[in-house]
Amino acid sequence: MINSRAIKEIANIFIGDTEKYYNYKKGTELVEFFNDFFSSNDVYHSQFPSRWLYVHDKLTDLINENKIDIFFTLILSKEYFAIEQKISDIDALNQSYEVYKEFNKILKPYSYTITK
Repeated sequence: MINSRAIKEIANIFIGDTEKYYNYKKGTELVEFFNDFFSSNDVYHSQFPSRWLYVHDKLTDLINENKIDIFFTLILSKEYFAIEQKISDIDALNQSYEVYKEFNKILKPYSYTITK
């Protein structure tokens, strides 16, 4: 099982708090992402949890529902990077590979690896 610290690291990368991987995402953008791609029905409001905690909890739910691979497949796709960062397909592929390596480095101690 992936521990909470690893999930937090992945959350911080995805929300853009760990520079160089993903664009910074506001709370409203994160809610929209999970509502759009994972059929959540969340509503952003003033007492919403911190961005990393929200994503941490959503990732934990996806792990428990055996849907975490869908999340990784989506956010590691060259299409996702090309749209999010407004970069070419080649640059998006390179960016995807860098994040893929970082995620696997975080997940390796838990005997979980992302396959492409």
